[in-house]
Amino acid sequence: MRRVHIRSIVAGLLALLVLATASFAERVIRMDSKGDPIPSTAASFDCSKAAGFAETTICSDVPLAMADRGIDETYQFLLQHSTPEAREAIRREQRDWLRRRNTCTERQCLEQALDARDRQLTSVSAALDKTRRANVRQVGQCETTRIDFIGPRLEQVEGEEPQGTTVDFANGVSQVSYDREPAVLKSRKGDPVHVCLVSIPRNCPRGDDRGKIYSAINLRTHAQWKLPDSSHRCGGA
Repeated sequence: MRRVHIRSIVAGLLALLVLATASFAERVIRMDSKGDPIPSTAASFDCSKAAGFAETTICSDVPLAMADRGIDETYQFLLQHSTPEAREAIRREQRDWLRRRNTCTERQCLEQALDARDRQLTSVSAALDKTRRANVRQVGQCETTRIDFIGPRLEQVEGEEPQGTTVDFANGVSQVSYDREPAVLKSRKGDPVHVCLVSIPRNCPRGDDRGKIYSAINLRTHAQWKLPDSSHRCGGA
């Protein structure tokens, strides 16, 4: 999140965020009369207990609150899927980062602190996901895993109907749809599923591997579906 990046975080998270954990999804964002997110409901912590410059500023600043929310989502994801040794290191790094963040006394410092942590955690998360998907890396490869999360495609906003569908699996594969997918929505967290990589897009920009399509069979309900891993193909928005 450079300055231009952090100012676009609201649109990015509301439009594209794929939720990683149920606990994060339950923190519903409330909107004001103009339709803008209320920052105190977007932050990752209880703003009624905010103390110090960093927390009080985040709780009154929409881009910073949404950035804080995104950092916490990635942090919680890493805690859920890392080894015990790596988990302790991640917690220690987060505590150290929070101490540095809390020394900020102006917005620019806070923005830069959020930027640095977002990039660090995103890099670690991408590496972890690549490792978890190792058994479904090539077209035709399949793996039996379980459902980790089912939810909407978009960030849940108070008073609005859920939009689209997201499903995450324990092996690092995620699927997303603009529609409410009945076969997915009838599934449950923890259900065993057989997931196969069906196709990989070609001629993608370096570092952009979005657009892979996976098929899935719920071994409890026997329902089947086929969905991409992103709202957009590689090279898209």
